[in-house]
Amino acid sequence: MGAATGVERTAERFDAFAHADQAIPAAVGGAGGASMAVAGTLSALLTWAADPVDQVADDRFSAILFGARGVVPIGYAAFGFVFGAITGLLIRRTLPAMALVFLAVIAVQFAVPNLLRPHYMPTERVTVPMSADAINQARSLGSITGGPVIGGIQIPDAWVTDTSKFLTSDGRQLSDAAFNECFDKAPKTGATGLFGDTAVCLGKLDLHVDLTYQSNRRFWPFQWIELGLYLGFSALLATVGLWRVQRRVS
Repeated sequence: MGAATGVERTAERFDAFAHADQAIPAAVGGAGGASMAVAGTLSALLTWAADPVDQVADDRFSAILFGARGVVPIGYAAFGFVFGAITGLLIRRTLPAMALVFLAVIAVQFAVPNLLRPHYMPTERVTVPMSADAINQARSLGSITGGPVIGGIQIPDAWVTDTSKFLTSDGRQLSDAAFNECFDKAPKTGATGLFGDTAVCLGKLDLHVDLTYQSNRRFWPFQWIELGLYLGFSALLATVGLWRVQRRVS
């Protein structure tokens, strides 16, 4: 009788494990699909409603705009759900799992736009002369270390991914001394504009900058590339995570 009871318990245990092996992937897949459908629907509505504004936007690749339009939010939803579900199943502690997911999402949202997205397709290049007017259209000038840096130069209908330092007519970098001379001791001319006399002083040095950029025409190719990136990573994460979970169950 005891042996029979032991065999029955073992059989019941294996049966429970088999059901768990089937139930976990099904539950994860169903809920993940629902979250992707909701994200896709909301993104489609927002893309449609904001289309008149987006058509005239200078930079369709900004972190907020790009991530809230098109098909990319579907990938975000897939990654967030899969990572959260697998983390919860493996850690089995709510607060640590939530903290880990929160940090991971922040890291991914920083890394993808800044480290990966600029390189989905080869960048284009252009040289922009730095007249006083052009310098005054920038958003920042100089750096903490006093280097010949300018930031926020825009190109119509494009996303500027990198801006060189000030370059002289022969292609060499402007010296820190020459830049600081204009930045700190520019002759008073009464010039207006964001950088005033400094822009006038630098504009007389025959400078230019080299810009790398992605055209707004690449918005949709970039959307599909990033969606594929997130879906592929989510699938890999789900495969590895469920394998670990099933090994733990068995």
